[in-house]
Amino acid sequence: MTENAKVEILLKAVGDAPILKQNKWTVDEKKTVAELCIFLRSYMKRFQLNDSDSLLLFINQCFAPSPDQTVRNLKDCFAPGDSKLVINYSKTQAWG
Repeated sequence: MTENAKVEILLKAVGDAPILKQNKWTVDEKKTVAELCIFLRSYMKRFQLNDSDSLLLFINQCFAPSPDQTVRNLKDCFAPGDSKLVINYSKTQAWG
C-alpha cells in the first residue's frame, strides 16, 4: 500500500448506541483503534453520547480489538480484498 493509503470503514450501531448520520468513513491505515475511538467519541457528542458513557468497538460482531491495533491490520485480517472493514459500536458490552 502507498504511504497515504486509506481504509474504508462501515460503522454499525449495536443496542442503544446512537445511529450515525454518516456511517461510512475513509481513514488513514496507520490510525489505531484508540485514535478511531477518540474521533468517534467527539463526533458522537452531537448525538447524545455523554462523557460518562462507554464506547466499545467490535470487529465482525465478535471481538473488541486492542487499542493499539492499526486499522490496516484489522482490514488485512477481517476485510480482504476491496471490502469495507465493518466496525460495530456500542455503549455496553455486546460480544466477546
